[in-house]
Amino acid sequence: MAQQGSRHWLSTEADGVFHIVSLPGNLLPGPEHHRQPSTQQPPNRQDYMETATFSVPAMYGDHHVKEVRRLLLELPGVEDVYASSAFQVVEVTYEPGKVSPEAIETVLDKAGYLDELPVPKETDKPATEAEREEVFFRHSTAFEQAGPVVTFSQEVPTGGRPLWPCPGLGPIPTMED
Repeated sequence: MAQQGSRHWLSTEADGVFHIVSLPGNLLPGPEHHRQPSTQQPPNRQDYMETATFSVPAMYGDHHVKEVRRLLLELPGVEDVYASSAFQVVEVTYEPGKVSPEAIETVLDKAGYLDELPVPKETDKPATEAEREEVFFRHSTAFEQAGPVVTFSQEVPTGGRPLWPCPGLGPIPTMED
């Protein structure tokens, strides 16, 4: 037993033997110096986050989704990005002290995702009569006054493998009637 005012300390030597050493009480911190666990919880980081949603009409494929996520996650303060090419929407979770919705919108605008998707204007003039400056885009159309109409068709075989590799799609079986 140690005397009053002293504490026991367990130490080890190089030979692996443990020794109990008695030290004066003022050399070791007492229980009053031990840190008590805090009952106050630190503020949740999600409490500081905000969410902004942007309409991105020019994001029409998964390759655009990957690029939008890359661009926005590089911004300081952006925590999460949900981008959908099907709905053409981007939802960004961000820390308002580090980045603003205007800065996010600027990045999307510079990349060209906020613009409307350009669709060629269909003209009613035949390609032979159209001026070169006009964009020619026309679906198959036949006018009665056009005279004879030439059409093309192609028979595509149904058996065999697809023309391009498609995961999970093997040769298409033909069904006998």
